[in-house]
Amino acid sequence: MKFSIITITHNRAHLITDTISSVLKQSYEDYEHIIIDDGSTDNTNLIIKNFKDDRLIYHKYKKSKHRSFLRNEGIRKSSGDIICILDSDDIWEENKLSQLFSIFNQEKHINFIFHNVSVLRANKTRISDIYSFKKDFFQNILKKILHNKVLPYPFYSFKKSILSEIDLYDENMIDGQHDFFLRAAAKYPFYYCSQILSYKIEHDTNLSKNLRVSALTNYIITLKKLFDSSAITKNEYKKYKGEVYFKIARFFIKEKDHKKTTEFLDRTSELTSWYNKRYLKTQILRFNQKFIINE
Repeated sequence: MKFSIITITHNRAHLITDTISSVLKQSYEDYEHIIIDDGSTDNTNLIIKNFKDDRLIYHKYKKSKHRSFLRNEGIRKSSGDIICILDSDDIWEENKLSQLFSIFNQEKHINFIFHNVSVLRANKTRISDIYSFKKDFFQNILKKILHNKVLPYPFYSFKKSILSEIDLYDENMIDGQHDFFLRAAAKYPFYYCSQILSYKIEHDTNLSKNLRVSALTNYIITLKKLFDSSAITKNEYKKYKGEVYFKIARFFIKEKDHKKTTEFLDRTSELTSWYNKRYLKTQILRFNQKFIINE
């Protein structure tokens, strides 16, 4: 069983050494580490050339910002049986691949694995663990993802063969990771490993800290895909879409954009059940009063 590890990077020469080193220290050795460079202008290429290992494969592209395309490029260039996603600022435990091999090898019906992760400060001191699930499980987790109890962090692995059924990352999205995660969960049960196998390093350039409306609008597209495939009901589709519109409205509240805020609060109201109407109207009233005062 061969693993293909896909890493996208941009100007992280100061971070990627630890990431690559954590892969090269793996106790399980049948893998390739494909690094897709999104037009770095620092010395990333020199850092990577300093590693003398044939399993490390480097490809540099012009700056695109579309991580879905870049991640797909990594997959298209891969030769492994299992795809592992690894960001260029995160690190692995030395036994990660051996643990994944054990699960995939013993449980042939498992197609998708995610695991627990510790969040560390830049100085490597521990902040917390991402999940509080204490035991391993194998189940349908679509609703857990939709309710944000499981998050699409880049700490998952899947059999490459499933791409014939769920397709690659949606290249119409800048980062289709959430979309891919949900589409996979709608098709397959996931295996959760409670062991800490990776570390997420918190720093000022974490992409996840940059809230973008595009990510939320893409989420609405994903919800439509799930509804069209009968993975969620019409009422669930309306409920989740309304929640996304409300998040977008809150974003525009922070941006002090009255027109956009009103637009998305109205969209939320159209999809909100009678039970939540009163709460939503209170939020709209509070916003309008705050806006008038600030004006």
